[in-house]
Amino acid sequence: MTQAKDDAPPTLVAARERLAADRADALARAAALRSGFDGIVVANALAAIDGEHAHEGGSTDF
Repeated sequence: MTQAKDDAPPTLVAARERLAADRADALARAAALRSGFDGIVVANALAAIDGEHAHEGGSTDF
């Protein structure tokens, strides 16, 4: 039998609060990483570098 949320033991309440905080932190980090990745993609798209014919031989296509 499961307990209702209101009468859950204090350790269970604390665990739920900790998990909610950790989840919020993970979602915030994922959003920041996604934003950073999107910025890299945009910057790379704006750079008109043809790596195949670059004088220094490097490529940004990897």
